[in-house]
Amino acid sequence: MNIGFIGYGDASFALSSGFRKEDQSIDLIAYDPMAFHSNFKELIQTRSKSENVQIVNSMEEVCKQTDLLFVAVPATKALEVAKEIKPFISEKHIYVDVTAASPEVKRKAHFEVRKSEALFVDCAMVGPLLVEKHKVPMLISGPGVEVLAEKLKNYHMNLKIISGNPGDSTAIKLVRSIYMKGFATLNIEMLQAARTFGVEDTVIEGIGHTMDGDSYESSMNRMVTGTSIHAERRSAELDGSITMLEEANIHSVMATAVKEKLDFISSFGLRDSFSGEAPEQWEDVIDSMSQSKTKR
Repeated sequence: MNIGFIGYGDASFALSSGFRKEDQSIDLIAYDPMAFHSNFKELIQTRSKSENVQIVNSMEEVCKQTDLLFVAVPATKALEVAKEIKPFISEKHIYVDVTAASPEVKRKAHFEVRKSEALFVDCAMVGPLLVEKHKVPMLISGPGVEVLAEKLKNYHMNLKIISGNPGDSTAIKLVRSIYMKGFATLNIEMLQAARTFGVEDTVIEGIGHTMDGDSYESSMNRMVTGTSIHAERRSAELDGSITMLEEANIHSVMATAVKEKLDFISSFGLRDSFSGEAPEQWEDVIDSMSQSKTKR
């Protein structure tokens, strides 16, 4: 098996490094226009040499020499690449799109790729890629998932088949990102405030006491169901937090966004819908909001 990469940035470098450690004899071929005419030329050339990856001059050349393609280009280029590569791929190819493009773009890319009878796989990597390399958890969906899993079964990869529908894997990753990115950013704003007022140790200890005793699912369920009936009060409490941040000249965009979301949740009248008592499950909250939105 020969593996090709369209785009040789961080993702392709990490994957190629992992594949090379697994198999010293495997042929790895890559095309990246920036390998010849950009500020990244030296970096790409150095990385490719370190993993014995052959850099070629075109996508066509990669396709000629390989049967498994990892497409790792900027999200804005995902559909463009799918269209441009069509003349060079065939039923022998598995086209694995690991870009950060949206589910809709993944579906459109699949529409283009299937015209050449190549198998399309939507792949979402959901872990520290640069650390875990090819063993990073990968969610895969699309018509080529079974063939891909079989082809890579000896490479100790962490593949999870989601469905046969392109876009499903990416949807999971992007929904997950709302929390992961939001949580990190919210922590930064909180820690800025805590550090400014010299209370970081006590604040971190207090949050840990609240959060550490339960699993994520249990904590999430408790906070969502509680917020459903206390959104208005909690929004009012945040007014004080936002004022404090502004007085300390700390950027308060996250706290302000949380207050706006709480006001939005309050507008559904869930406190009345649940007769002032928090429901048992988070599904009750989300379903009630969805039903109320439909009626609006």
